[in-house]
Amino acid sequence: MDRDFYNKQGYYVAKQLLPLASIESILFDIERLLKNYFQHRLKALPEQQCLYSFLKTLFENDPVAYGEFVKMTGVISRLPSVQLLQFHPTLTLSLQALNIQNFLIPTGPIVNIFAADMSTKNNFLGLEAHQDWPSMQGSLDAVIAWIPLSNIHLDTNPLEIVPQSHQAGLLAQAVTSHHYHTVDHYDDSEFYPLEVEMGDVVFMSAFTVHRTGKQGRPDSLRAALSFRYDNAEDPFFVSRLYPTAYRRSVDRELKAEHIPTPEQVRSVFI
Repeated sequence: MDRDFYNKQGYYVAKQLLPLASIESILFDIERLLKNYFQHRLKALPEQQCLYSFLKTLFENDPVAYGEFVKMTGVISRLPSVQLLQFHPTLTLSLQALNIQNFLIPTGPIVNIFAADMSTKNNFLGLEAHQDWPSMQGSLDAVIAWIPLSNIHLDTNPLEIVPQSHQAGLLAQAVTSHHYHTVDHYDDSEFYPLEVEMGDVVFMSAFTVHRTGKQGRPDSLRAALSFRYDNAEDPFFVSRLYPTAYRRSVDRELKAEHIPTPEQVRSVFI
């Protein structure tokens, strides 16, 4: 970890920081979720059973099911393999190198799965230019760990960042239905695309402006996780009693009427 580079540029790419076995375990678990969902909706499996094939077949044969799954990527964040990776020793050591010895987790893992040929003119599934701090509102030195689950090249919708943009602090934001985005602060020429591989980790400040690149080729998938860490010893954070913009709530209404039936419950204990 080059702390001086990070402090100046607002990001740092740590090459091959995580073991590939950890990434492959997550991909296996995601594909297993999709396989179960796929069989439930389409009753058959695609010839190639991989993440891209599952999603592409859903997109082409059952757009409603595809949309439902994309909107529910939070399910993936609840996988044990994803949760455990958030506390991998190499990540915590990297945080310590950035002077974060004691951290808090403001929210669960963020999952983003995107393919250029599974979006439409009115349905761009990537994110526009934004800062993460407004959705956290925690420590001033909060760190984002952005982790690719696929090899990402310049033509596979790479993460694009604006170097040194964190130095401007909090920028004016517009609020959409699901995230903040910055309002025309930077030209396209100021965004720098990052080519990364599975095992790499992009560390960036919560104030660094970034977005999903729109250069995507067919038959390619861009999948990534991001973890968020607040510095529990930041005086600005402590003085505000460790706030977070995230809320935890419980929806106590049943998701569907008349289920589960007694028969359904008894069937799992046979």
